[in-house]
Amino acid sequence: MNIVLSDLVCQMHYRVKDIRLGEISGWKDMTEAAIQTPYSNLSSGTALQIRPSMPLDSCFAYEIQIIEEVLKDYEGVVFWGGVMDKKDESLFYINTSPNDPLFIKVAEKVRV
Repeated sequence: MNIVLSDLVCQMHYRVKDIRLGEISGWKDMTEAAIQTPYSNLSSGTALQIRPSMPLDSCFAYEIQIIEEVLKDYEGVVFWGGVMDKKDESLFYINTSPNDPLFIKVAEKVRV
């Protein structure tokens, strides 16, 4: 999981906008509100937030376009909270099992 999320952070830093110290949030305790939501992925170590304090809809149109292009490289393995019903542009999480052949393929691709 770490290799894919680490690569995502690098891609977001280089292709979308510089990520500064303190702008990434990872593991969090499970809360009652997070159960059965994508936020539960934060407590399992399969998600992270980039700039979690940024206001809703603060991404520029060109940034959204680049984020969507970056996510295509992960072939559906990484999901972005910016397209959820309850939008969170800071949330990115692994959308498959680590045993899924697609996950393994993407992890191998980013490892090279």
